[in-house]
Amino acid sequence: MSRLFTIILLFLGLCTSAQRKFEIWNKNQLTTRLNEQFSVKVAQKIQYATTSSRLEVVYGEAYVVHRAKEWLDYGLGFRLVKSQPIQNTWITENRPLAYVNFSDRLNEFTITLGNRFEYRNFKNLNDHFRYRQALTLQFPKLTTWGMQFYTTEEAFIKLNDNGIHLLRFYGGIVAFTDKSFKLSAYYALQKAKLLNKWISSDVVGLNLAFTI
Repeated sequence: MSRLFTIILLFLGLCTSAQRKFEIWNKNQLTTRLNEQFSVKVAQKIQYATTSSRLEVVYGEAYVVHRAKEWLDYGLGFRLVKSQPIQNTWITENRPLAYVNFSDRLNEFTITLGNRFEYRNFKNLNDHFRYRQALTLQFPKLTTWGMQFYTTEEAFIKLNDNGIHLLRFYGGIVAFTDKSFKLSAYYALQKAKLLNKWISSDVVGLNLAFTI
């Protein structure tokens, strides 16, 4: 555990010294299994920007998940998002969504292709549909308690002629996992398109997942 926090602090120091935006993210998730195939997931996430010293995104979400096959799961959900692009100016977003994930194993590696469709509904901004695609590679487990590395590529595409507007590239580690708890941490390079210009950000994140 202490090594994880050391790594996070190291990234914090390196990224703060760079002249670009740096963010700290935290997500906490609870999964309740209804039976062997169906489960309900609820989660809460915060995104804090150190450069502006403010919370930029806070959201809560809930999913109903169906694991149809070992290699296929899909679900429906809803996310309530509060974002603060400017100090003391909060924007509310209601986001119904649906997703489907495909997984396959190659020896001890696992590849997952994630697909998510969203309808982003705002009070004072233009609503739009968006597609999120993610490709994750999980490396073989290194320990009996489930430690393993993973990498993810994530792209967000607005379906209103704006095209790709957000890219993320993750490198992470699952520090511990068992039937009821999972702890993971990651670094991500985020590239966001604003007024036809790509802006880079560094992100360090910590995820806690519980299952009951």
